[in-house]
Amino acid sequence: MDHIKELLNLGLPSVIMILLGVLFAFQEIIRLIDWILTRFGIQSRYSLEEKTEKEMILQHEENFNRIDRTLNCLCAANREALADRINQKYKIYMRKGYIPEDEFEEFVNLHDAYNGVDGNHTGDAKFKKCMELPVLVEEDLIGEEVKNE
Repeated sequence: MDHIKELLNLGLPSVIMILLGVLFAFQEIIRLIDWILTRFGIQSRYSLEEKTEKEMILQHEENFNRIDRTLNCLCAANREALADRINQKYKIYMRKGYIPEDEFEEFVNLHDAYNGVDGNHTGDAKFKKCMELPVLVEEDLIGEEVKNE
């Protein structure tokens, strides 16, 4: 009891500092014991938890890498499919000499998606050439063809 009275006479900040020092020393002693046990091949709960955490981190990293590779492959596949579709539309529109009005917005969206997956300049060049063509309503053209016959 006298020891507690002596501690209280030191003042509250000093008591708090002493308690923190004791807790810190206790923590370091536990780490030292764990280090010694590990050197002798004995696993403590602390070292086992640490090992498990490292394994989980490595497993998550492998999973993220696999997902990243899969996403890159999917983007590449989409890029190729979009490029092929732009190429098909390019050939049709160049043959017709115009872009049908009902397909214009779809073609622009197709090109935007192509750029979204880092499409190259070839698709851009074909898109720009098509954008130089007039946009016409096909129903009007069909009616004119019937009149001309």
